[in-house]
Amino acid sequence: MLGIALSVGDVQAQGILGKLKEAKEKATRTINKGKKILSGEEISSSETPTSSGEGHFKPKGQKSNLYELTRIDNRSDMVSAINSKFANFKKTLSTKVVTLDGLNYLELGHFFDNRAIVATQKNGTYCFDEQGNVLKHWDKSENIMRRQFVNHSYVKFSSNRLIYLGDKSDEAIIYDQNFNVVKKISDVVSVSDYEDGVAIVVTTNGFSKTATAPNSNHYVDTNGNYIFKELSDPVDLLRTRLTYSHIRPMRDGLAAFCVPMGGYKESLWGFRDSKGKAVILAQYKEVQDFCNGLAAVCTDGKWGFIDTKGNMVIPQRYSVEPSQFDDCGMALVVNREGKYMFIDKTGNVVSKEYDRITPFCNGRALCTMDNGTDSSDDDYTVMLDSEFNVVSIISDKMRVFPDKTTCMQFYGKSNLGADNEKRSRFVKGDEGMGSLFIHDGHFYLYIDGCGYCLLSDTGDIVMAGLAGPFRNGIAQVYDSGLHPKNVGYVNTKGEWVIKFELSEF
Repeated sequence: MLGIALSVGDVQAQGILGKLKEAKEKATRTINKGKKILSGEEISSSETPTSSGEGHFKPKGQKSNLYELTRIDNRSDMVSAINSKFANFKKTLSTKVVTLDGLNYLELGHFFDNRAIVATQKNGTYCFDEQGNVLKHWDKSENIMRRQFVNHSYVKFSSNRLIYLGDKSDEAIIYDQNFNVVKKISDVVSVSDYEDGVAIVVTTNGFSKTATAPNSNHYVDTNGNYIFKELSDPVDLLRTRLTYSHIRPMRDGLAAFCVPMGGYKESLWGFRDSKGKAVILAQYKEVQDFCNGLAAVCTDGKWGFIDTKGNMVIPQRYSVEPSQFDDCGMALVVNREGKYMFIDKTGNVVSKEYDRITPFCNGRALCTMDNGTDSSDDDYTVMLDSEFNVVSIISDKMRVFPDKTTCMQFYGKSNLGADNEKRSRFVKGDEGMGSLFIHDGHFYLYIDGCGYCLLSDTGDIVMAGLAGPFRNGIAQVYDSGLHPKNVGYVNTKGEWVIKFELSEF
């Protein structure tokens, strides 16, 4: 009789018991402050949270360590718990320690071609190799970081070349890997880094740098010689500074190129081969880079997919920019109702509709399961595999919100070439939790106070405190605040490669 009374008895009593249980759990979480998850204790599926409504989604599977960490009620305690466990970088015998007169406002470039450019406020600008050796030092009067395109964050070595605007600010200087001058090009107002052995320089044609009169957009090789002359067209200087911040990379043997058509932001895009031949003529308003044999293209506000020969294999019928095709052979598209779904390379829908989901990355996607209640507290963000099975529960404090104006612009091997993480964030965090994004085949979570957190393929945090994602196996570390202590570069093992420290005197 007692069991029957408890199962079908007084609803009010059940509610009181539920509230007491919730209060107890909340108090326990606050006291522990993440100790349970930080100790590595695994939570069984029987502890998996459930929603209060019948027939609603009840996630099953193990929780990631991120789940418990984001449930710590006090934000500062959460940040402290994450940093104490996942942002402890180690010095090794191979760590290069570099002392500087100040650690504020350092600009840490990314490593490319075994080199990174670092600009300091008081000690000038350095070029380091991956072992921490100084390959080149410029004095503080010459900050080469700031003489690139406006939209370009860091000058970099690429194709064993470094190109930047010299002291005269109207001369492009091309260095080889030993910092020998390869060539100087005069009357230049903007340059791009090298990409696949090709760079762009914009010359003034005798006009004032502040004017919007026509200038010339030229492609140059690693020796500074003009190439692809049939693709060099007059461009507007203002427009150049705003939209020509990079040269598009070669993907599947083709690279996107732009032909200005006159007027502000008026241009058409096509695809060229490595020799500059226009394989697919400039005819599209927008294009993505090729990925797994297909590229999304847009004309008249509609997106479709072409193959490397220019054949339209999936008709232009999508009003919202789709994702690229991932290694699972699927792309994410959005319908007029804002519902997300995946298509295969024939354009057929191969999944159900989702309210909030990301593209797949190495066979994983992040998805928020909507319980159908008015309260979003009943929703859970989970990690899915390529068969749409739940791998782990990520959080109930954070929900996926893909950008419906650009369904997918994630940065990495198949990106549009822009060196800008902000552009690639497609997930916004709730309650100040941060942003989730993909870079080079990995998920990252950005949390204010914790920096960039690298996630595993089960949704666990494996490293925190990064100032940016890993590139070529090395990531920047830069503490926020006026007096940073952890500044430098770390490898994927969490070991300091280069650590900058404040000089004693």
